[in-house]
Amino acid sequence: MQLTPNTINSCSIVSSRGRRLPAIALLALIAGCSNKQLYGALQDSQKVECQKYPDTRYEECMERLSTPYEEYENDRTAEDSPHE
Repeated sequence: MQLTPNTINSCSIVSSRGRRLPAIALLALIAGCSNKQLYGALQDSQKVECQKYPDTRYEECMERLSTPYEEYENDRTAEDSPHE
């Protein structure tokens, strides 16, 4: 696959077949995306993957992706803080 200006789409890298590349996180950080934009791009990518599952697994997959960025960030920050 060859990267062209058309492959960069709103803070994510997309192949010519429309599939997001595994290196999306690294490339997004290099491109200067915010954490919230990166979180959204990764969520969008995973939602596309969820569409491949049958109904029950699809619903479970989408449920795991329902966490808003702010809640994710609060949880992540709490895990990083030293426990007393």
